[in-house]
Amino acid sequence: MDRSNFFYCYSQRVSDFLRTQGVQFIHIAQEPKSKRLYSLYFIDRHLQAALDKYKQD
Repeated sequence: MDRSNFFYCYSQRVSDFLRTQGVQFIHIAQEPKSKRLYSLYFIDRHLQAALDKYKQD
């Protein structure tokens, strides 16, 4: 596995939406250089479907 298997979400709005769709994050962390928080997700069909739905709304 490498970085391409993961979705780094820096948007609280998108992360909240993903949770309402039943997508669970792996962890929440802080990016060392920018100090911004992000949620980390494993890329799978469920995540992709939720992101597609978010883009439509």
